[in-house]
Amino acid sequence: MSPSRLKLSLLVVFTLLYNYFFWEEKAGINLLLFSLLLLMAALCQNPLSLVEKNVWVAVSFTVTTALMVVVHNSFVSQLAHIISFFITVGFLHEARFRSVLYAGNYAVQTALLTIRRGIPLLGESVSSVTPQLKVFRLAPRWLKLLTVPGAFFSVFFLIFSIANPIFAQLTGHLAGYIADGLEWLVTGISFARLFFILPGLYLAAVVLYRWDNHKVYAGELEHSDTVTRRKVRRRGIRLGTIALRNERQAALVLIFSVNVLLLVINVIDVRWLWLNFDPKTAGNLATLVHEGTYMLILSILLSMGILIWYFRKNLNFYPENRLLKNAAYLWLVQNVILSVSVLIRCYHYINGYGLAYKRIGVIIFLGLVFFGLYTLYRKISRQQSFFYLLRTNTWAAWAVLVGLSLVNWDVLIVEYNLKHPNVSSGEIDARFLLTRSDKTLPALDANRNKLKVDGGYYLRGGNSDEHLNRRIIDFMREYESNSWLSWNYADYRTYQYFRKSRYWVQSIRYWVLGICTKRRGF
Repeated sequence: MSPSRLKLSLLVVFTLLYNYFFWEEKAGINLLLFSLLLLMAALCQNPLSLVEKNVWVAVSFTVTTALMVVVHNSFVSQLAHIISFFITVGFLHEARFRSVLYAGNYAVQTALLTIRRGIPLLGESVSSVTPQLKVFRLAPRWLKLLTVPGAFFSVFFLIFSIANPIFAQLTGHLAGYIADGLEWLVTGISFARLFFILPGLYLAAVVLYRWDNHKVYAGELEHSDTVTRRKVRRRGIRLGTIALRNERQAALVLIFSVNVLLLVINVIDVRWLWLNFDPKTAGNLATLVHEGTYMLILSILLSMGILIWYFRKNLNFYPENRLLKNAAYLWLVQNVILSVSVLIRCYHYINGYGLAYKRIGVIIFLGLVFFGLYTLYRKISRQQSFFYLLRTNTWAAWAVLVGLSLVNWDVLIVEYNLKHPNVSSGEIDARFLLTRSDKTLPALDANRNKLKVDGGYYLRGGNSDEHLNRRIIDFMREYESNSWLSWNYADYRTYQYFRKSRYWVQSIRYWVLGICTKRRGF
């Protein structure tokens, strides 16, 4: 079988599999199976990519996130899998990529080219296959033979229908049967399902078809991990020495002045935040964390950008830049201290008000900041390039994203906050906990006494008990209506909890009581 026919066959197969796996199903084991089959098809088309280490890492990241969808079925795991899958497509199509950023860019370019070139190529593939089928070879001949007889048959049919009432009645019944059959055929086709299949067809085409798109890889080849020294001469005199000296002096003034300012800020933070923090005398803790944290993070990013700018070119090779480098290292150390201060602020806020997504996000972002400061130190000390920073930090960000998929964050947040000593005093947002995903229902059900929220406009039902009962019923019904393709461990564990729990029966009783009394929200 030729490669074009093989790809067309695989395209049809994966489109049908997409329809079978995902139509009216939730993400679960179906996502794992479909992703594995697509990756295997792509690897079989380009087996030489298996020799590259980056391809193995990318595939392992994608498989890990797919497994986490089966285990946790969380939004983070699904998002991590989608991003990992498309980056992996870039590595599979061009295994020589070193950077996650360029592999992702290649995948985006492939997705765009699939729209522009895929439709004409699909038409050519179908036209190359159809002439091989006997029915398509004979169709033009039969159409020519039946044109004249068909025209005269229609004329005689019309004459006999007008001349003979009984014949007209019989043909009327026959026409009615044909119309009913056509109506059944049209209504039997689900146009919603046809539109649902289109994304699967498009996704399979993006993975299976590799377009001639060498510009992205050529663009990556232009970059190196190390800074190269550029010499410009005119009439035997090397230019730029004075400019470098002026740039070095400006950099020294800026870095030393900001170092002094940072020293004052860090001394204040160490004195009042690290060693003697008192929430009662700290003012508004929310303002301290929210506004202060964002401003400090902006300061850290701005500092990193300034250092990247000054050490981008020939200033790395200036013979008298040791003082400048030492000042830059001091600036990096002070930014590490500042990052620790931000981390401590976030810790105090979590200690007082519990976990939330933004607070967790700040902690994770600070981890990436620490890694970024370390790579920036390596860039300055080893004369590395900006491309080196992009390459290493994007790999780190991807690894962190895959690591985030290993945790069911909804369950972690709810269980932590329900154990928090301030949950009964109202400082923990109960409405926030009650609107988490269905995986948290067992924890919420076991702590009903801590979630007394009345009249919440978020909640379907008048209070937290009725809201939970309604959610339990909806979850049980939806779970029992899904097939094995939607199976995931988190939903299975939740289902088993309520199937064996007395609260399942109690929830039905509350629901029936709400209908009988026409309670609001039921």
